[in-house]
Amino acid sequence: MKTHAHKLIATGNNVLIDDIAFEANKYGTAYITFNFLTAQLTSKQHYIYQVIQRDKATNKIIGGETFEINKQPRASFLANAGSDETINKNESVTITADPINEAAVYNWYDPDGNLIYTGTDLTVSPEVTMTYKLEIISDVDGFKDYDEIEVTVNPYLLQSLVPNPGVNSVTVTYDAVDATSAYLMVTSTSSGTSNNYILDITEYQATLDISAYPTGLYSVVLACNG
Repeated sequence: MKTHAHKLIATGNNVLIDDIAFEANKYGTAYITFNFLTAQLTSKQHYIYQVIQRDKATNKIIGGETFEINKQPRASFLANAGSDETINKNESVTITADPINEAAVYNWYDPDGNLIYTGTDLTVSPEVTMTYKLEIISDVDGFKDYDEIEVTVNPYLLQSLVPNPGVNSVTVTYDAVDATSAYLMVTSTSSGTSNNYILDITEYQATLDISAYPTGLYSVVLACNG
């Protein structure tokens, strides 16, 4: 038999979950948990929550439960997902949560709020820049905190220069296929003079004539979309 679980997070004082339908002689189970955000800690220690079940047609109360919670004082903690990362297209990166030095669950969510991994270390290979959310829930008392980390994906790549050093010419391998325009900027590190070479974004290589360049050190920059 297949079962379907749905997770809802209630952040207000009054929450309505409506239109839950059951077939005849069927039932479902609601698992209720309570968490306190460390970023919103107050001195209040006593809480009462009520879950009430009503008949949709008559609004008659047909069940319910009362939860009484006594929150104990505790040292606070903060979720830390680390510094933002920058990767090239088709690369992977491992982002790591800073442990809070107590038993806890580390959940990672994608930008749409979907849980994608549980654990301290998450390896991702996004195709575009994405922001991931870290949720840390203490096993001790359910306190939790959130943090976010952005993984920026550079869609353009200067891959190689051959030969290096060069004498008469160098072949530059690049990836600018998703750009609308691209060029190479070759700049002398001593004099600061530079030359630009317009690139065909549908190609992956360009050969530069450097026979007239004075001997020295040069930097090569791939510029896309300005």
